[in-house]
Amino acid sequence: MVQRRARTGLPLLPARGHRPGPPLCPGALRARRDQGPREVLRLHGPQRRRHRLHPGRRPRCHRGAGPGPLRRHREAGPGPLSVAQGSGSPPSRRYTLTGTVRVTLRQGGGQVEEETGTPVPERFVDLLGPAVRQAAAVARALEGRVENRPKADQASAQKAALTLADSAAQEAVLTALLEHFPGVCLAAEEDTASVASFPSEAPAQVVIDPIDGTLHSYLEARGPYSCLVGLAVAGRYEAALVGLPREGLFFDGVRGGRARRTRPRGVSRAWRAEPTGSGIIVSHELPEQAVEELRSAGYEIWFGSGGAIAVAPLIPGFRAGLRFNPAHERISTRGRIGVLVTRTAGGHAWAEDGRDFPDTLDEPARALAVAAEPTERERLLRVLEGVM
Repeated sequence: MVQRRARTGLPLLPARGHRPGPPLCPGALRARRDQGPREVLRLHGPQRRRHRLHPGRRPRCHRGAGPGPLRRHREAGPGPLSVAQGSGSPPSRRYTLTGTVRVTLRQGGGQVEEETGTPVPERFVDLLGPAVRQAAAVARALEGRVENRPKADQASAQKAALTLADSAAQEAVLTALLEHFPGVCLAAEEDTASVASFPSEAPAQVVIDPIDGTLHSYLEARGPYSCLVGLAVAGRYEAALVGLPREGLFFDGVRGGRARRTRPRGVSRAWRAEPTGSGIIVSHELPEQAVEELRSAGYEIWFGSGGAIAVAPLIPGFRAGLRFNPAHERISTRGRIGVLVTRTAGGHAWAEDGRDFPDTLDEPARALAVAAEPTERERLLRVLEGVM
């Protein structure tokens, strides 16, 4: 004989968590509910919360019943991205778990999927961010403990400077790059062991300088040095990461998106370029005449690496940066990585003739001036005119 509750007339059930057998399916729950009067829905207080037939109770999940909606979402990717190219129906893009772009081409009545091997910029900065912070930690730990082992066949002492920290920091980045994006080609500053694992040509190129400013900023401890990683597609940067190990600041930006600042513990937040002080970071090779002119204009002069100059408006206490070396004919490819970060943060960048600093990597520019506000443009260009 089935024992029933005095108040509701429902059959007595074992306590929650002790009922033998698999969880009840929705059909069994409805059948069990039909065995008693509908007063069960009017239970309240502790009885309502404890009762296994209460409709607000979270149902148990059946194991082996197939993937849930979250798992299906992860397997399918975040969904299509609209791209406007060409005429007619454009190809649709979606993320893959490897962080590359998969393009679906509509041909006739069917669809053909082709994986381009090009990293998605947002995924690139998310996956390479920890590697840049690890490379910065390696450089910081070895600071003051390594010696300069100059590379041969280099035009200047700055380009020839090489330490064990440069190689170790680059390998930290290449390890993560090889795991997540093995199909990209490299423009790496140092010739380390992992460089040979990447193809010589690819649609996407990753530019790496593990320690920018090795000679003056790292070995001589004169101003901030930087760790630089940039993703270039079709001749321009689409994503960029800049780390300042000594200051504990890490910035990243994606074209068309916004800039972020990350601390060593990995907590990211959106970041804007703001003139928070009177500091300006300039090249070590900037002529003394230009340095004195900047000082008389009210700037507080700091010397630093090219990567630090490019993101100077994002650093607390600084408002601008100026890079110029009379011995160089153009700003290098690595020296342009931070420009993308500054622009996504709302900052401004100009070339020596006052035009906007070029986006394309092959367009020449001898100098770089960056600032948080456009009002700094005339002052910086006036200084450059006096030394060029």
